[in-house]
Amino acid sequence: SSAPAPAANNPRTIPAASLVGTIAFGDFNGVTYDLYFGDVAGGQTVLWQSEASQPTFSNDGKRIAYHSWASNSRGLIAANVDHSGGFLVGTFLEDQLPTWSPDDSRLLFLSRRTGTRQSQLYVAPSTQERPEAQFLLEGEYPTWHASGVVVFKGWETTGKGLRVAPGDDLSAFRPLTDFDGDTAPALSPDGKRVAFMSNREDNWDIYVINIDGSGLKRLTTDAAQDGLPVWSPDGKAIAFVSNRGGPWAMWAMTPDGTGIRQLFTYRGSPDGFVASEPTLDTTRGWAEERISWTAARFVP
Repeated sequence: SSAPAPAANNPRTIPAASLVGTIAFGDFNGVTYDLYFGDVAGGQTVLWQSEASQPTFSNDGKRIAYHSWASNSRGLIAANVDHSGGFLVGTFLEDQLPTWSPDDSRLLFLSRRTGTRQSQLYVAPSTQERPEAQFLLEGEYPTWHASGVVVFKGWETTGKGLRVAPGDDLSAFRPLTDFDGDTAPALSPDGKRVAFMSNREDNWDIYVINIDGSGLKRLTTDAAQDGLPVWSPDGKAIAFVSNRGGPWAMWAMTPDGTGIRQLFTYRGSPDGFVASEPTLDTTRGWAEERISWTAARFVP
């Protein structure tokens, strides 16, 4: 008998309607990172900001926060997508990986600003310049979902692996995974699943897990490096960065790991170490980069 047709809600290819909008990403040029916007449907990429990376679009799609590598504005900057209204929110060069609160009024971020260079999470208002940031707890790579849930990578006192917590009380976290190499968590739009990158099988690959800790699945099996997942705004695709086929590029797949296709290529690489930084305290390559996908089209 013939094989059953795939379920309509579990397509083997990405619906064309899902491949729209803009992906922001940092591209290392050999010296520093530059921030580009890529058009998901057409494949064009344009420089948005030099000496910048780790972008994250606000939930309303009107603003963007990012890490600035420029010597005169090191730290975290929040700005309108049209480049207006930009100012420093995180004033230490060690402040990085910002993520917006559900109402876009605050930024949660990683910093190693203390003399001991501990990995710590801070929160600060996103609407005022050079605000006082509040220390929350030890951790790395935070992601704040529109539902209020935060997923972050544990560090020292918060353990190994990914952690899940309510955004208003990160100390009430619970373990999601237990492997120290799990990082770059990205929540699905419905908040039910978390995609992340991990080297738990001696190669960087994309995995997905349910928010309750069940259903862990490896999505990529290529011998190349795959990382930095982000969900499409409708939740029907996952974009990720990979050097499969040679050059670094942005790829996309369905949430079950099928229908893999290339969206656009990098000029350089997502993985680099900024030459002006004397230590690895503030530059750890692509494992502390981020890509962000919004439904609006910003590439002409």
